Amino acid sequence: MKKLILLLSFATPLGSYAQSTTILPDALSVPRVTSLATCNSIEKGKQVLNTTGNKMYHCYQKTI
Repeated sequence: MKKLILLLSFATPLGSYAQSTTILPDALSVPRVTSLATCNSIEKGKQVLNTTGNKMYHCYQKTI
């Protein structure tokens, strides 16, 4: 039972962030957008480059 609880405690946080950056041998590839999407639980953890203002944005949704 302890092993199951330990396994779940490590596996649960892994699914809570979206992967939006690709790591390449010589660079990082970040998605480029012209307008920002809404930040909801599906987009949580996503990082994008807004090409209109040339700024990076990170979706952070505080959970209660």
